[in-house]
Amino acid sequence: MRFIFTFLIALLISFNNEAKDLKRSVHETLISNTGSFDIINNTYYISNNLRSIAFRIRKGDKIIAVIDTLQGNPYDDVSTPVFSTDGSRFAYAAKESERWNIIADNKREVSFEPGTVPVFLTFSTDNKKMLYIIHDAKHSYLVYNKIKSAAFDGINENSVTFSNKGKLAYSATLHEKQFNIVDGQKGLVYDKVGFPLFSPDGKQCAYWVLAGNKYFIILDNNKRGPYDFVGNISFSPDSKHFHYDVKRNGKHFVVLDGIPREKFNELTYYALSPDGTKLAYAISLNDQEFTAYVVWNGRKEGPYEQVMPRSLVFSPDGNELVYGAQLPLHEEINGVKKEIDAYEWFIVKHGKEGIRYNLLQGSLVFSPDGQHLAFGAEKYVQRVVNLDGKEQAPYDDIYTVEFSKDSKQLVYTAKLNNKEFVVVNGDNGKMYDELPGQKTFLFDSNNSFHYLAKKGNKIYLVVENIE
Repeated sequence: MRFIFTFLIALLISFNNEAKDLKRSVHETLISNTGSFDIINNTYYISNNLRSIAFRIRKGDKIIAVIDTLQGNPYDDVSTPVFSTDGSRFAYAAKESERWNIIADNKREVSFEPGTVPVFLTFSTDNKKMLYIIHDAKHSYLVYNKIKSAAFDGINENSVTFSNKGKLAYSATLHEKQFNIVDGQKGLVYDKVGFPLFSPDGKQCAYWVLAGNKYFIILDNNKRGPYDFVGNISFSPDSKHFHYDVKRNGKHFVVLDGIPREKFNELTYYALSPDGTKLAYAISLNDQEFTAYVVWNGRKEGPYEQVMPRSLVFSPDGNELVYGAQLPLHEEINGVKKEIDAYEWFIVKHGKEGIRYNLLQGSLVFSPDGQHLAFGAEKYVQRVVNLDGKEQAPYDDIYTVEFSKDSKQLVYTAKLNNKEFVVVNGDNGKMYDELPGQKTFLFDSNNSFHYLAKKGNKIYLVVENIE
C-alpha cells in the first residue's frame, strides 16, 4: 500500500514539475480578419482539421459567406458553410432571387429550378465527391457525385453516414413507410427504421427496425429479435464486437455478440470495455430511497441519487471503471447531519467516492497508458480540472480536456478574466480574446498541437511545440 501511495504522489509531482520547467514555442499564422463585419449570430464554423474557419456576414440586405480570407458573392440567403473532412474544400447553398445554388470552392456547382431547395450538404470521406439533399413541392432527392436518387417522400438528413471505405447509407420515407439504403441497396420496408451505423472498419452495417409493435435488429441484412424495445446499438472500436440494449418481457438487458446478458428491471445505460470482455451497467431500483446503482465485475456499487449520464468509462486495459454520481448535500445542525434540498456530484473509482463538486463538466478522460484520470468540474463559481484526485488551478471555465498519446502531456482549454487559452501540464499558455468554435485543439504529435485563436479582429492558426 505504501508503494502504491508513493507511486501516485510521484506521478502528480512529475506533472507539477513539468509545469515549472515547461517551455512552449508559439507560431501564429493569420488566416482570417473579421474587421468590422456584422457576423450573423456571431457564429463560426470550423473545419474538422482545425485549420480553416468560416462565417456569414450581412452587408445591407445581402449575406456573404467568408472562408478564411476569401469573401464569396453577395446573395439573398446563405446556408451554413461546410468543409470536407481534410478541410481542403468548402461548400454552401446560396439563394439568388428565386433560385438556390450550390457554391463549392467559390464556384457555382449547380443551380436549381425555382421551388427546389437544398436542405443538407456534405462531402464524401475521400473529400472528392459532394452530397446534397433537395426538396421540391412534392418529393425529396439525394444527389451524390452528381447522381440523383429516386423520389422519396422524405430523407432524414441526420441519418446520412459514410463508412471509412466510402460506402454511403441513409434513411428514407415513401408512402408512410421507412427503409434504409446502404451502399446503393434498398433495405426492406418497415413502419420505422433507425439510422444506419457502420462498424469502424467499414465492413458491417446495423440498424434497428419497428414492425407493428415489435423491434428487430438488422445486421448485414440478418434479422434478430423480436424485442419490445431497442435502445442504443454499437460496435467495439476494433469492430470485433456488436452490442445493443433491449427490453423483452418486462426485462432490460444487453445483447453482446448475439448472446443476451444479465437482465434488469430498469437499465439506464451501459458501457463495454475496450477489449469487449466486460460490461458495466447503470441501473435503477425504484423501490428504494436512492435508486441508482452501477453493476460491473460481479458487484453492485451505490446507491446514488443518480449516475451521471454516459459517464461509465473503462480504463484502456478494461480493469478499472470510473463514473460520475450524485448524492444529497448534508448540513450538520447541533451535531446531527440533515439532508438539504441540494445535491453534489463526485467521481467513483475503485468503488470509492472522490471530491464532491457542484457539477461534473465534460467527459472523464483516462490517459492512454491508463495511469492518469482527468476531468473538469464546477466548484462554487469556478471550474477546475481534477487530475488523479488532485485539483489543478481554478478558472472561470474549462473546455476540452485531453492527454497526448504518450500520456505525458495533459492539455486543456480554459477561460480566465475574459481571456481564453490552452493549459499544458498546469502551465497557462498565451491568452487570446477567444478560441472560436468548439474551443478545442488537435495534437500533431506528442509534443505539438494546434488550434484557432482570435485576437481583436484577427483569427490565427496557432501551432504550439512543447520543448
